[in-house]
Amino acid sequence: MTSKQWTRKIITDLGIFLLLMALEAKATSPLQMKVEIGFEGFYRIGSWTPVKVFLENRGPSLEGTLLIKVARGNPLEQDPTEIIYSIPVFLPSSSRKLYQVNVLLETDVYPLQVSLISGKESLLKKEIPIQPFYMDEGFILVVNKTHAGFDFLAQGKIKRVRQVLYTDPNKLPSHWIGYDAIQTLILDDIESLELSSEQEKAIEEWLSIGGRLIITAKGGYGKFKSSLVSHLLPLESLEKVYLNSSFSSLQSRYGVFTADFQKVELWDSQWRKGDVLVEEEGIPLLVELKVGSGKILFLAFDFFQPPFRDWPGKSYFWLEILEEETNFSMFSRGILDPLIEHSIPWPGRFYLGRREIGFFLLVYLVVIGFFYWWLKKRKLGWKLRIGLSLTVVLSALIFSLFWGMKMRRENTFLGQVSIFYKKEGGSLAKTENYFTLFSPYYQSVELEFDKRVSFVTALSAPSREREFFKDLVVFLPEGKIRWTSSSDSSAWSFHLFRLETILPFSLITKTTRNKETITVSLQNLNSFPLQDLFFLYGEHSSFLKELPAFNEADLTLNLKERETLPSFSSLYNEEVRSKDPRIELKTKVLDQMWNFAGPLKNIAAKSPVLLAWFEENPQTLVKSYQSLNCAFIGLAIIPLFIADGV
Repeated sequence: MTSKQWTRKIITDLGIFLLLMALEAKATSPLQMKVEIGFEGFYRIGSWTPVKVFLENRGPSLEGTLLIKVARGNPLEQDPTEIIYSIPVFLPSSSRKLYQVNVLLETDVYPLQVSLISGKESLLKKEIPIQPFYMDEGFILVVNKTHAGFDFLAQGKIKRVRQVLYTDPNKLPSHWIGYDAIQTLILDDIESLELSSEQEKAIEEWLSIGGRLIITAKGGYGKFKSSLVSHLLPLESLEKVYLNSSFSSLQSRYGVFTADFQKVELWDSQWRKGDVLVEEEGIPLLVELKVGSGKILFLAFDFFQPPFRDWPGKSYFWLEILEEETNFSMFSRGILDPLIEHSIPWPGRFYLGRREIGFFLLVYLVVIGFFYWWLKKRKLGWKLRIGLSLTVVLSALIFSLFWGMKMRRENTFLGQVSIFYKKEGGSLAKTENYFTLFSPYYQSVELEFDKRVSFVTALSAPSREREFFKDLVVFLPEGKIRWTSSSDSSAWSFHLFRLETILPFSLITKTTRNKETITVSLQNLNSFPLQDLFFLYGEHSSFLKELPAFNEADLTLNLKERETLPSFSSLYNEEVRSKDPRIELKTKVLDQMWNFAGPLKNIAAKSPVLLAWFEENPQTLVKSYQSLNCAFIGLAIIPLFIADGV
């Protein structure tokens, strides 16, 4: 072997040795990080999803900050809008901790970035590509021990394609928004259900705004005695029985059994309230309970025992209970983003008005006149010029200070457009709130919100205003939104963000239909500052602009009269719209949801819909240390269920 070959061999062996040392050092690093997105690695683009970060520290204790960064915006733009979720971290020596945050994934173009920093040093960093999971329907999330058994719901004889996912009780979300991508939650084969108070509250809030919870027969008594289930189910009694029956109530409705059977184990239950949908020999087999705008379904029999295990009608049974009702899935998240991002009215001004000019001239003439008279009376001619000059300078400084304070006060402005999505029967509404913030505090702007029920993301600024837009940082532990500027190039800034939350909505509606008319009865009108009401169904509409003084009212549609729905802009004449910017904004909001995006028209074609405007904010969602001029308009959208008239 020549000396050159020896040299190459030594260099190769040294390189391999150094590589192995680096891999070993990485494997034995005192800090380890694991990131999980969604459930079993699945998530839904356009929905909020939980991101779990597991941190392990085998070295000395440390304090730092966990940063989770997502981006949104047009891929053709060089600088997308970045949203940073910031969580303070403390890791004692030899410790493991789980940190969880809910993140809105709006695109698969940009990866999710997770990093751990301490001071200015980056300790760990991961970049996770976002998979293109675009799905029309939400997931079915099953909680059981085996993580199996419900895959037949994904397709089979059910024409819709649904994704079935599995999880453990301790991994359920701690906030209602974590169920954003979940259509149905199934509590299956678990002996007990030990959840934190935050997890129980999250399920209850999710149910109140339209979630669906299915509790199966599998599992022990501990499942039904858990605080969550015992609180949700108004049971008077519950015991296991063995029934020898033909189950004609099921076979006649969904199909005959193919397997032989004798006695079947069931849960025999008695309820304080609830609707028994299917029963056999007085035993409820399927019970429905409404909770707010959502529902709970209780199954008394086990699908995995004969004769239900190989029952051909099983798919049709589940198809019926999973059937989607009229809901708000047709309204895409951020439906008003284009309107808010490209129709930004600047509420302030930088020019002098007539009043300011007149006030300045009046003060100036009074001050100058007084000094001129005083100096001339004492014949101090040489001091006259100095006095006049000082007066001009002083008055200019005073007026500049006055004008600057006035402009700062006028241009610190927070505009809010809120959409309340409410189902009939519930007392809570899911809301999307679009905010526009104009601020002279360009170096740092900070707002506070309720971190438990409210969740924030940024909107993209129009390209013409891109230089004013700053990164958005959400400090989850303190419930704060903070914008920071990297330069002092602009004396003003404006920011766009969207906040999602749930709020009380006490308006009660009841819809009845006769042969020729549909009537919606409204109650608690005075409990909410409503103004204009629209009642829409098919090609018919009714418009109530002035509400009655009393607490109740009726809106009626005559189905025999063929009507053409008017354009919303025609409800307000041009003169009214030009005088009141809020009317103009109302028209644009309705046109956006009706003509361009289209979901409102599609829902109104299938079932009656009630629209209600209000201009008083029912609850302050964000707070600021600075004084803000606020403007608010809100729109409630309530699909109605028709009950047959007498």
